[in-house]
Amino acid sequence: MKWKMIFYGLLTGLLVSFPVMGMMYLGHQAFSAPFAPYDIFNWLSKVLPGSVVTFGIDLIIDTLRFFGMNVASTAKVAERLMAVGLFSMVGAVGGGIYFFLAGYTKLK
Repeated sequence: MKWKMIFYGLLTGLLVSFPVMGMMYLGHQAFSAPFAPYDIFNWLSKVLPGSVVTFGIDLIIDTLRFFGMNVASTAKVAERLMAVGLFSMVGAVGGGIYFFLAGYTKLK
């Protein structure tokens, strides 16, 4: 029962994060409002230790080279995709935690 609730929460959080990002992107384009996934990703790159950030950058470059892509033209796109993916994962985890707590209180 608990695992089923957590799975539904993860799925719901993931699916809800996409329209939320769409609305934030619309606000970003229309009103120059900040786009949270990019801002959170930039903040995270400033907060993490330098060795972790350097490892991540090296990993991105090695991955792009492995797939035969031009690093100069695709690095920014890869960074933005990672920011959107990170925001989606945070939404999924948040949904999983919420559903777990809601199911836990319901079981009592």
